[in-house]
Amino acid sequence: MTLKTHLFFLILISTLVRLVLAGTIELGNDEVYYITYAEKIQWNYFDHPPLVGILIKLTTLNFLFTSEVFVRLGPIILAALNTWLVFMMGKKISNEKSGYLAALLFTASPYSSVIAGLFIMPDAPMLFFWTLSAWLMLKIIDSETAVKTVNLYLIILGFTIGLAVMGKVHAIFLWGGLGLYILFFNRIMLKNMYLYLAGFITLGIISPIYFWNAQNDFITYKFQGERVTVNSGFNFDSFITELVGGMLYNNPINYILIVVGLVIAFRNRVKFFFPSTNLLFCLSLPMIGILLFISCFRSTLPHWSGPGYMILSLIAASVLSNINFAKYKRVLMFSNLFVVSIATIAALGINYYPGTLGVTEDKKLGEDDLTLELFGWKKFNQDFEKLYQLDLKEGKMKNNSFLICNKWFPGGHLNFYIARPNKLNMVGIGNLKDIHHFYWLNQVRPKIKNGDDAYIIAPSNFNYSLNVQNFYGSMFDSIEPPTIIGQFRGGKKVRNFEIYRARGYKNESR
Repeated sequence: MTLKTHLFFLILISTLVRLVLAGTIELGNDEVYYITYAEKIQWNYFDHPPLVGILIKLTTLNFLFTSEVFVRLGPIILAALNTWLVFMMGKKISNEKSGYLAALLFTASPYSSVIAGLFIMPDAPMLFFWTLSAWLMLKIIDSETAVKTVNLYLIILGFTIGLAVMGKVHAIFLWGGLGLYILFFNRIMLKNMYLYLAGFITLGIISPIYFWNAQNDFITYKFQGERVTVNSGFNFDSFITELVGGMLYNNPINYILIVVGLVIAFRNRVKFFFPSTNLLFCLSLPMIGILLFISCFRSTLPHWSGPGYMILSLIAASVLSNINFAKYKRVLMFSNLFVVSIATIAALGINYYPGTLGVTEDKKLGEDDLTLELFGWKKFNQDFEKLYQLDLKEGKMKNNSFLICNKWFPGGHLNFYIARPNKLNMVGIGNLKDIHHFYWLNQVRPKIKNGDDAYIIAPSNFNYSLNVQNFYGSMFDSIEPPTIIGQFRGGKKVRNFEIYRARGYKNESR
């Protein structure tokens, strides 16, 4: 078989694996929260730009299909396209062998293949347009590309970088990387007016982010700034988390191969350094380095640097394919099998592990067990639906009752898995920094009014020191002691759901 045939089967098999996993595992905290974006499309959100919400709206056909597979279909499709783009970039840098190794590195990376290739996260649309932008840059700097074609590619690049930023703002590193390459290796491009036109196109596309924030007290910048502001004092734990996290999120085998490839490249500078390699270094190393620096003083999330490592893997693939293609192909096939095995074990553990991996104390049962984010919500909805229908039948609750929550988590799960199928009106009540996008959803959803009844659901694994009576007591005439529904996995209890009936809302001014 040709390498292109191998690539076809790699894309087909990895896509099928992702589809199976997508239908096997329930949605996580962030995923169900991003579904709320799709319910009210706007130019920007409290946390991120809008592309992830638009993607959900498209793949679910405006919520005509709401299974986990359709919610996650966007990342799965984009991951397949990314694998092909990575192959084409590797081929352009060196040869088809390089392209195929690059594709293997891509699919073996948990960041590229799972975080941005399976779960519905802002990284999914961002990484696609990031990869497409990098591909366009390689075409632009190619001396064999005609001038008119270069200008056309620059215009398209303005759009693709703009769309990448509309997926996740740190895609602005793409312009930074290209700018560094131009300053150090290709200053002649500074004379090309289409370069500046491309920059203005990007600014035009991302300008709604600024204008939305200007209308909303620049809340996105304040929120993100609190997460990454550099403080005094070296934070060793955060630095190690970023460093080791970068290794784990990109697969330790991949990480080692990338390091090996880079060492060989620097030792054989004349052989492996050329315009495309220099561009890739500019697109990757500054991003990784800046995030490592920030982590010295402030907590970061390791997947933020994922696109940088993906670009570095192209250089490694080019180097390794020219040394011993067959050897490194076998290593990367094993690396892919390793990731599939880990993902399979994780899926089985999420669905069938007996008991909880977290706190076993009854009041906080399941706390710190991350697997419970992805488990049991459908089953709980079945239990809640029975209770709700019985309440309606016995007149305990009104049929226009609300479901209220004071945090975006578990608000996202309650919104998607409970409120939507039971046609309950979901309302977020609390501080803006706690309810996030629910603040804006409240403006377009039915408002809770004086005299209305509401359910309050408190899962034990989301224990955030909420005293229901203290927090909500003054808002209602009465709140009944909770009905508790226990949930089991593998025959052992893993979580308790406390369901409160709150009657007679009397705080309409909120």
